[in-house]
Amino acid sequence: MRWWSKLSYTKKQAWAGRLFILPWFMGFVFIFLRSLITSFIYSFSKITVGEHGFETTFVGLENYNYELKVDPNYVKTLINTVLNMLYQVPLILIFSLIIACVLNQKFRGRVLARAIFFLPVIIATGQIISIMRGDVYSQQLMSGERSSTMFTVAGLQNLLLDSGLSLNMANSIIKLLNNIFDVAWKAGIQILLFIAGLQTIPRALYEVSEIEGATAWEAFWKITFPMLSPILILNLIYTIIDNFTDYSNAIIKLASDLGVKQMKFELSATVTCIYFVVIMVVLGIVGLMTRKRIFYVNE
Repeated sequence: MRWWSKLSYTKKQAWAGRLFILPWFMGFVFIFLRSLITSFIYSFSKITVGEHGFETTFVGLENYNYELKVDPNYVKTLINTVLNMLYQVPLILIFSLIIACVLNQKFRGRVLARAIFFLPVIIATGQIISIMRGDVYSQQLMSGERSSTMFTVAGLQNLLLDSGLSLNMANSIIKLLNNIFDVAWKAGIQILLFIAGLQTIPRALYEVSEIEGATAWEAFWKITFPMLSPILILNLIYTIIDNFTDYSNAIIKLASDLGVKQMKFELSATVTCIYFVVIMVVLGIVGLMTRKRIFYVNE
C-alpha cells in the first residue's frame, strides 16, 4: 500500500469517492443498463411468445407512432404527469426546507420529531411498501374490482357526506388531505439532507450578521439559502426523479397495465422509453437553469 501513502489528501478523497460509487456503478452496468437496452430493442419490435421464449420482429417506429399519434390517452397522461411534477416538487422542497429548519433547532423531543419525519423512508424500503405496490398491480389484474385503502383518506368521504357537506366540498377536503399526506410522505430524504446542510453552515456567519443588525429573515436569504444551494439542487433532482418513478405514477401504472395485464410488452417498453427520454429532457433543463446559481464556499 505504498502507493496509497504517497497520494495527496485530495487524491485519497477522490479514490474514496470512486470506491463509494463502485457498487452503484456495477449495478448500473450489469442490471440497469442491460434492462434499458432491452427495453429500447423491444420498443422497435413486435413481440410474440414462441416455443423458445420472446421472439422479436423489427417494426421500426410503428410502436412510437401508435403511442404518440393513435393512442388517445398516452400523450394526455404524459402531459398531466409532467404538470403534476411542476407543482408537487416545489411543495415538497418548501415543506422539507421549513421542517429541516425547525428540526435543526434545539428543543426537547427533537430526536423523536426527526425520527417521525424519517419514518416513511424506513417504511418505503420494507415489506409495507411491497404490499402497497403489490396491491396496485393486483388492482390492475382484477380490473380495479378491489384495492387497498391503506395510507389514504378516501374512507373519510362517507363521514363527510353524512355530516351534511356537499360532494364537491367533501372531495376538495379529501384532495387537500391526500396532498398533505403525499408531501409529508415524500419529504423524508430531503429533510435529512437539508438538516445535514444546515449543520455545515458556520455559526460564526450568523453571529456576524446579528452584530451587523441583520434580522432572521435577512440571515436566511443572505446566509442560509446561498449556503444550502448545493443541497437544494441535489434535493431538486432527487425529488424530480422520485416523483417520476413513484409506484403510483400514472405512466408507471400504464406501463404495468400494458405489460402485465394486456401482455403488450412492446407497447409497455415504448411507453417507458418515451418516459425515460422526457425525464432526461426535464433533468437537462433543470441542470442548465441551475448550474450557475449554485454557491460554493471555495469559489
